[in-house]
Amino acid sequence: EQRSVWLLFSQGGDFVGQKLHRLEAMHRLGLRVLMPAYNRTNQLCGGALDAGDTGLSRLGRLAVAECNRLGLLVDCTHLARRATLEIIDASGDPVIFSHSNPATLAPNPRNIDDDQIRACVGRGGLIGVVAWGPLVMRPGTTHWPTVDDYLDMVIHVASVAGSAAHVAFSTDMSLGSYPRHAPDPWGDPGYPVVADA
Repeated sequence: EQRSVWLLFSQGGDFVGQKLHRLEAMHRLGLRVLMPAYNRTNQLCGGALDAGDTGLSRLGRLAVAECNRLGLLVDCTHLARRATLEIIDASGDPVIFSHSNPATLAPNPRNIDDDQIRACVGRGGLIGVVAWGPLVMRPGTTHWPTVDDYLDMVIHVASVAGSAAHVAFSTDMSLGSYPRHAPDPWGDPGYPVVADA
């Protein structure tokens, strides 16, 4: 008998509002992974693409504790650096970066630095190295990333972590896999411009 396993994942905790009990309600409906913010700062914590380096709010600290109580996995992808380090420190359970790359190689505001990698794996967490082009591109890149460029990211994370035990392969939407859309109202993300392949 073949069985499918579905994992409900929330990219952003805006649904919580000021009502912490919504985490348990969503968990009862099947939510298993919570990313507290999605690029922009919200009531829980700072986002990776917002100005400043905002950490956890008081409500955010309570949300992390509630996630631990419920068995919800906390994902630090798309969060501000300070927020990630505070979550790792506050959480009684390991956390993940489900789709982030080393900023040392590709200094994109969505990527994470070596201190974040070490903190995450030091508490038993996992880094999902992502193949999404803009997060693999190094400064000055004028071509689509190659498999070797991606493997450099994997090798760097494993090197910083001390082994490959806390490294996973991750995917995300890649350029060309979704239709053109309206400009981001929050501004130009500053990704390198490359010719269509």
